[in-house]
Amino acid sequence: MEIWVTLERGKWITSPDPATVPRGTNITWRFRSNSIAANAVRWSVLFASGSPFGSPEFQLSVTTEQEKDGQHTGATDPQPASDPGDYKYSVRAEDAKEKKEIGQDDPRLIVLG
Repeated sequence: MEIWVTLERGKWITSPDPATVPRGTNITWRFRSNSIAANAVRWSVLFASGSPFGSPEFQLSVTTEQEKDGQHTGATDPQPASDPGDYKYSVRAEDAKEKKEIGQDDPRLIVLG
């Protein structure tokens, strides 16, 4: 399954939200923005209070470089969701050079047993 995360002019759109998958499904997060002025953006997915990936805390991140048309696009490596449950997690964007947060959102992921 792909979860698409778009950040446009400060507004987050995560699709689907909530994402619902059967246990064992590989999940990839895809990031996109046309409105971030930073040359490099670090996108993070953080599960701080339990995760479906075999550890109570889990984080993925990918850094994107601004493309010629001003877009930032990138994706995480796929991760298999192994632990059923209803998980709230954070997606964040930060200026990779300045280490300043651009924004964050808190979507949900439901893993069925």
